Amino acid sequence: MIFAITDSDAETAVAFKEGFNFVLRRPLSASSVAPSLRAACGLVLREQRRYFRCPVEIPATLSRPGTEELCGRVVNISEGGVAMTACLSLKIGVEVQVQFTLPGFESKFAAQSSVCWCKKGYMGLRFISLSVQLKAKLQEWLSRRVEHGLPESVADKFRTLKLR
Repeated sequence: MIFAITDSDAETAVAFKEGFNFVLRRPLSASSVAPSLRAACGLVLREQRRYFRCPVEIPATLSRPGTEELCGRVVNISEGGVAMTACLSLKIGVEVQVQFTLPGFESKFAAQSSVCWCKKGYMGLRFISLSVQLKAKLQEWLSRRVEHGLPESVADKFRTLKLR
């Protein structure tokens, strides 16, 4: 998030044109700055969740048509994919279906994915397609994990902001 502090309408217009996310006008006061900070907090937390890699340790299977299932373990998960351990490495670009169960949920999470990186014993999978329901379930699950990782004072402020 990029903030600008300006003195005039002309400076405000220039700041937005140059790509600033928020513009604060002088004179600054708690009441004039608070709405921008509330909005920025929500955006920052959304971005944090989007790129947040939640450490986990859950069994997973990879499958491709015409091949045996490959078993492994998901070691972290984000909105865009997973990192996992497996005894075999797959080539970058290979498409697979990954299946696992998110902690706290009963149903299987299954997503068409593509191998995006490989290191000895580890690989990264990028989700290619997720149903609307699975995407919402994953976002909700990650949001709770992000919130649990925040300092309590920040989490309290975020809970308060969500209610407004």
